[in-house]
Amino acid sequence: MAMLRETVVHLAIAHGSEDIVEELVKIIDDNKDRFKNVLQYKNDQGDTPLHVAASTGSLSTCVCIAEADPSMGNERNKEGKSPLFLAALLGRTEIFFHLHSICESHLDTSYYRKEDDLAYRILLLHGELATCVDENGILPIHLLAEKPSAFRSGCHLGWAIVSEYDIHPQEEKETPILSAAENGIKEMVIGILHKFPMAIHDETRDGKNIVLLAANALHLAAELEERKSGLIPGAALQMQWEIKWYEHIMNSMPQGFLHLSNNAGKTPGEIFMEKHKTLVKKGGKWLIETSNACSIVAGLFVTVAFNMSTTVPGDVDDNGYPRLEKELAFNMFAISSYVSFYSSLLAVIMFLAILTSGYKESSFRSTLPMKLLLALTAFYVSIASTAICFSAAHFFILR
Repeated sequence: MAMLRETVVHLAIAHGSEDIVEELVKIIDDNKDRFKNVLQYKNDQGDTPLHVAASTGSLSTCVCIAEADPSMGNERNKEGKSPLFLAALLGRTEIFFHLHSICESHLDTSYYRKEDDLAYRILLLHGELATCVDENGILPIHLLAEKPSAFRSGCHLGWAIVSEYDIHPQEEKETPILSAAENGIKEMVIGILHKFPMAIHDETRDGKNIVLLAANALHLAAELEERKSGLIPGAALQMQWEIKWYEHIMNSMPQGFLHLSNNAGKTPGEIFMEKHKTLVKKGGKWLIETSNACSIVAGLFVTVAFNMSTTVPGDVDDNGYPRLEKELAFNMFAISSYVSFYSSLLAVIMFLAILTSGYKESSFRSTLPMKLLLALTAFYVSIASTAICFSAAHFFILR
């Protein structure tokens, strides 16, 4: 048993030992009288082995356990979640459908939701609330259409991003399908169209339908807005974030939207390049200044490290062997001086590579940030190893 009072089956699944799990399940299945209810055993969090398998994403393990005991699909943990609910929540599509196929005859009507789903329970008691409006004429479905984070297709880049881009207060109420399209909630758009196909004709007061609203989201993602949060250090890293945000929106839309033009005749890509010219220049300038400053210091470390690496503490004996070679501090000095020299040399090379790079929009996606990360990492390693080398050499002086 572990700290969570887990069985060996729990532990084997958690560690990804699929072969061991299959052997254990086979042993349990062959000795049902002796190992009765082992697969139903729950840890302190209420998770059965199938819960753990659905969470870790092992399809073969899930199938193995479910086939041994199909009733496991209905088991709930302390949060009221079934294994199928966890698979769906974590986006394990293949696992969900396999478990549903195996456990279908044993599933009740609530495997797809948590037992503490308050909104669902209220609707069961008072179904009329689904069509009630508040004092502003807002339906519950309107509020749902304004919350992309409640859906799998919603933004997963953090609260600061969501608060800045997905949710804008509307001066005039739109229909739920228009709000969902504007916020990029494709599950809700599909669900509404399935129930009410005529909703495809809904338009805003400006005459925009759901296609135009969805396409407009990509144009908006291409815009550059000033940030006051200061969460992104440096113009280069901010540019990297801008590219990732634009790609996130772009990948969530049909490819045909990439070439649609706005009223000014500009595509999202053209707007992105135009709006980010200043940021690209700032990012390039920031990288040049940072690389210049760090490369000078890294160059000094190369010189110092070279001198250290060619110095033998305590000199050598008549046979050419270091007098202090059996000392631990001597070995530390030799190794750290070697690491210091080559890490500082690598840092200088990477900083020079940044200085000679072309500063295009695409370069800020991964090339330049990776060069900067490698250069700074090597630089800090050289500083640390130089400090160790100095301490090891100073040990002999103090002694």
